Amino acid sequence: MQEQIIPRKIDEYKPDMKALDHIKDVLPFLQKDTVLMAKVDGEFTLLSYDREGQSYTLNRWGKARMSFPALDEFANTVNKTAIKKAEILCELYAMENGLPLKLNKFISYVKSHNETLIANNIFIGIWDLLSVNGFPIKEPYAWKISEVKSWIRECRLVHVLPYIQPKTIDDVEDFWQTFVTMNGYEGIVVRPENGIYKLKPIHDLDAVIIGINKKNKFEKGFNLFDKENVTTMKLALMEEDGTLIEVSDVASGIDHTLRKALWQLMEFKVGEDSEVVWIKPCVVVKLQYTELFITEGSNRLRLTGSSYVEMEKRPFVRLRNPRLLGFRPDKEANPQDLRVSQIPERYLTDYHAWKGVQS
Repeated sequence: MQEQIIPRKIDEYKPDMKALDHIKDVLPFLQKDTVLMAKVDGEFTLLSYDREGQSYTLNRWGKARMSFPALDEFANTVNKTAIKKAEILCELYAMENGLPLKLNKFISYVKSHNETLIANNIFIGIWDLLSVNGFPIKEPYAWKISEVKSWIRECRLVHVLPYIQPKTIDDVEDFWQTFVTMNGYEGIVVRPENGIYKLKPIHDLDAVIIGINKKNKFEKGFNLFDKENVTTMKLALMEEDGTLIEVSDVASGIDHTLRKALWQLMEFKVGEDSEVVWIKPCVVVKLQYTELFITEGSNRLRLTGSSYVEMEKRPFVRLRNPRLLGFRPDKEANPQDLRVSQIPERYLTDYHAWKGVQS
């Protein structure tokens, strides 16, 4: 696998997926053109195919990858068609024994430079078609993925992610049972004619660390904060204008090494009071939670210069039973990666009403 950095960004292609809470929430979208697709935990990627030039995959940080088995298989197969150029959205991900793995596995396989692992376990899961021979594709979504599927029938390492066009809620439940429950896919993506939605079996979201709580955990009579242990943190999402809105506190867990390592966050200190050391928003984490509850007003902060400024509170949500799943080095502290729409829409009625009054 060859890698190089090129000056091109693909963030504009990343869809703003709104969260659904239950399978029954798919019911209003059971329209003629709705597509249900299995979701993998991979790396959001643009595949650029050029028969006369260089084909490559490109991630959000401008890292282009060339000359690896899945991409070579795609190029060799499409070379047999009338397609000369194409741009496709996909997920690069790892799979073993026909089952998709988590993103960290994909990252570790790529970083290992182990040719056998890359040849056998790195897959390209296609989920959208942007252009063919230089012309943008404006056909319905179902047509686009069916078209790409017809190009790559011979491929082993490249495929359109599993999908159906459901007619009943039973179709949705069967699809969920097959791919999410039995085969370990991350969830499903629902694509009606307008909009795009996601549904996962366990709720999770990406948030950014904005503070370290001082008085949180004692051991043998000592506050662990005084021993340079980070045991709980404050986390936030980000509104469209860059304002941070607090969504939860979360414990770092029982791993002593991690608690000590998190003390390095103190390098990003932007303020302090009797309860919290406020941190520059730069470390994004993934959280898991069991349910949400609505609050009358959540703290809102805006980083101005080297300090936070408190903004007017808004009705929002808090996470019940939050748990730290891991860090997201593939995410950044911006309104897209930390978007409020990660919260299911039905919990945001008061938030949107407040926003409407203010505007």
